Amino acid sequence: MNLGSIKYKNKFGSNFEEGQKNTKTFLRKNEKIKNESIMLISSNIEVNLYVVDSLYEKCKIPSDKKTFYKIDSGIKGTYKVTSGYTVTVSPDGYIYPRNTTVYHYGDIISVTPMPDKELTFFYVVYSIGKSVVSATVDSKTYEITVNVIDYAAEYVEEKMNSYIKTNVTNKKTQLDKLKSITAYPASLGYSDLYHNYMYMIIYEAGSCWGSTDIIVRLCEKVGIKARWRYAGNALSPTHQNALAIIDGKYYVCEAGYMGKPPRPYDVYEEILGYATTTNKKGLVIYQYDGEDLEINVPSKIDNKTVVGIESRGDASVFRVGPGINATSITLPSTITFIGNMVFCGLINLKQITIPENVEEIGLNVFSESDNLEKILVNSKNRNFVSKADVLYNKNLTTIIYYPPGKKEDKYTGLSTLEKFGNYSFYFTKKVKSIIIPKTVKLIGDYAFGNSCISEIYFSGEPPVLGNNIFSNLNISIFYPTSYSDKWKVYSKPTSFGGIDLKWKTWTPTL
Repeated sequence: MNLGSIKYKNKFGSNFEEGQKNTKTFLRKNEKIKNESIMLISSNIEVNLYVVDSLYEKCKIPSDKKTFYKIDSGIKGTYKVTSGYTVTVSPDGYIYPRNTTVYHYGDIISVTPMPDKELTFFYVVYSIGKSVVSATVDSKTYEITVNVIDYAAEYVEEKMNSYIKTNVTNKKTQLDKLKSITAYPASLGYSDLYHNYMYMIIYEAGSCWGSTDIIVRLCEKVGIKARWRYAGNALSPTHQNALAIIDGKYYVCEAGYMGKPPRPYDVYEEILGYATTTNKKGLVIYQYDGEDLEINVPSKIDNKTVVGIESRGDASVFRVGPGINATSITLPSTITFIGNMVFCGLINLKQITIPENVEEIGLNVFSESDNLEKILVNSKNRNFVSKADVLYNKNLTTIIYYPPGKKEDKYTGLSTLEKFGNYSFYFTKKVKSIIIPKTVKLIGDYAFGNSCISEIYFSGEPPVLGNNIFSNLNISIFYPTSYSDKWKVYSKPTSFGGIDLKWKTWTPTL
C-alpha cells in the first residue's frame, strides 16, 4: 500500500496511548447514528456499507450512505458471520465493516500494538467485499448479504469519468485526447506526499508518480495504450512519466513539474521509442522505450546520425521498459562508443556484436545479463577482438568482459594477458575457477565481484589489486608458494570486499 505521507503521526498521536485514544475517536466519528438503518427482519436482504481508509480521510462519505447496519429482529435473535471477512456483527445485531489498524514503529510494521516501541504513525484500513450474516429468530434463519464498498475508490472513479466526459470524449483524435488527459494531473497541485492516482485526486495534489498513475488510468478508459515510463535524471533519479502508443508512434506525457496549478505539461513524440541527446558528432541514445524484442538500433533518428549509446545513472538503456526482455540487439556501424551499464539485466539476450567503429566501451556493461554467452566483435574493429566469445582489447593484453552466461566452468587466462579489466567477471554465473597468468600486472575494480567464482589461482607475484575485486564473495584464493612472503600482506579473510576469503598456497604447473 502506498502510504502517501506520515502526517498521521501528528493527527493520531506519536505514542501508543494517545494513538489508541485517537483511533477510537476516528472510528466513532465514522460510525454516526445518522446512518443507522433498522428493518424488522422477515426475509433475506442485501445491504451496502461504505468505508474510507483513514489515509483518505479527506474523502467524506455522504450522509445518505450507510456506514453500519442494525438488524431488528423484533425479539432477541442470534447473529453470526457465515461467509466472508469484511464485517463483524455484535450480539445485539449491529453489523460493522471490519477494519485493521496498521502501526509503524520506525522500520517495523505491525497490526498489533507494540507498547515498548515508539509509534511513528498508523492508519486504519477496511476489508472490501461481500460477507453474509445470518440472523436466527424463532428457529428460523435469515441471511443479510453485506457489500462493503470503498467510497474513496468510488469517488475517484466518478471524478475520472466526469473529467473524461467533459474534456476528453469530445476530442477528434486520440492524440488530442491524450493531450487533454495529460492536462488533468497538471490542473492539480504538486506534492511529494501523494504518489498514486487516488491520493492525488482526493487531495488535489501529488507527485510525478501520482500524475503518471492518473494519465495511465485515464488512457485505459478511452482505449489508448499507455504505461509508466522511467524518466530519472541527475536532479530526480526516481522521476516517472507516462508513455502512450498511438498508431505505432510513441508519445511521452509529462505532467510532473513542480509548482501551483495549472502546472506546465507536455506531450511529445519519442521517435521510434528512443530517448536521445546530442554531442558534437551526432545523437546518443540513452533509453529505449519501444516494444520490439528483436531490436535493430537505427543508424539515424530524425535524419541525425546515431554515434553512441549510454545509460543515465543506474538505469540501463534497455532495462527500464519492455526492452528488458529483448532476445537480440543489433547495433549500427555508426556507433563509436558504448557507455556504462548499457546491456545490464537483459536476461534473454544470448549474444551481442560490437560494431566496427566502436572505440570505447564503458564499465559494468553486461552484468546480470545471465544468459549472455557470446560477446562478438566485427572483424573490421581496430580496438577490440573476440576470442572464444570473450571480449579483449585488440592486442589481447586486457580481458575486458567475460560473458556472464558463457557455459564453461573454468577460465585460463591467455599468456599475453597483462590486465583484468574493471568488472570483467562481474556477475558471471557459470565460471567457477580462474587461473591468472603470471604476466598479469593489474586486476581492475570489482573484477570478480558478485559472481559464482569459487576458486582463483594466481601464478606469479601479486599484481596491483583494484577496489572490491572480491565483492560479496566466499572464495578460495591460491597464490604460489614461491611468492608467499609477497602475498602475505593481502591474506585477510575479508580483503577487497570479500565476505570470506580462504587464502591458500599452490604450485603452478606452468
